[in-house]
Amino acid sequence: MKVNFSTCGGPMKYIFSTLALSIILTANLAFAEKVKENDAFPTFKLDGVREKKDKNLDLDGLKKKNKVVIVDFWASWCGPCKQSFPILDKIQKKYKRKGVSVVGVNVDDQKDSAQKFAKEVPVEFALLFDEGHKVSTKVGVPAMPSSYILDGTGKVRYVHKGFFPGDDKKFEAEIDSILKTKK
Repeated sequence: MKVNFSTCGGPMKYIFSTLALSIILTANLAFAEKVKENDAFPTFKLDGVREKKDKNLDLDGLKKKNKVVIVDFWASWCGPCKQSFPILDKIQKKYKRKGVSVVGVNVDDQKDSAQKFAKEVPVEFALLFDEGHKVSTKVGVPAMPSSYILDGTGKVRYVHKGFFPGDDKKFEAEIDSILKTKK
């Protein structure tokens, strides 16, 4: 059986397929993860989410005071974020005296959405607002939530995309691993 490409749009089909594929690839590159394990995490200074509890915070200051910093990107509309917050809060409390600090970076468009979430899911760790998505864009956050576990030099040692049952054990094992190398 012979196929006549002129009747089924062969050349046009090829052109449109190629165009569609290039658009998809370009879009994926635009949202590609930029910061990976073993990379230096970009420094930032962001405003707090909760007026009385959170103050402006800069990553360099946190790195100087801590052996491990967990930077967790979250959003008010993110279901797994609601699950991860109590776990991260528990980790913050358990490891605080050992030099571990957790920082939540909100990526909502409106700060009031972050503030409402913070009231519904209260935590002790610092919550910051990434106004204009400057930090999350620089990092190339791949999923909600995404957590970056940094050593005291600001080097990314572990990346968590999403939040799943059992991640608390992974976080603790990774933190213990970094703390052992810091002794």
